[in-house]
Amino acid sequence: MESKLIDRNKMKALRDAIDMALVSVAQAHGLEKLYAGSGSFSPSSGSFHFKVEGIVSGGLSTEASRLSMYARSLHLPPLGTKMVIGKKTMTVTGLNSSNTKVLAHGEDGKTYAVPISVASGFGE
Repeated sequence: MESKLIDRNKMKALRDAIDMALVSVAQAHGLEKLYAGSGSFSPSSGSFHFKVEGIVSGGLSTEASRLSMYARSLHLPPLGTKMVIGKKTMTVTGLNSSNTKVLAHGEDGKTYAVPISVASGFGE
């Protein structure tokens, strides 16, 4: 019998399903991406806090603009660069707000924060 308690694994599975569903929602509304917020849980319940930020096709996110601005001075790869780290293939999508990690979208649909020291090896 499946447990009725909410735990980290169940919340992760729910988040993965929500992220997959947002892809079709974004496409249906002409958006390039939709982002969902964080989640929290207790043994009896869980919740996700959504901050939906849509990027219109052709537009740049804040993170993408930040990377475009700092890529050259930090010796980072430009937007859209493919990186293979370990067994994961990902595409560079931006730079975090503290300018310490390059954000990359993996082929598995997840977003990864790659340390600048690693990402700089893929720079120009």
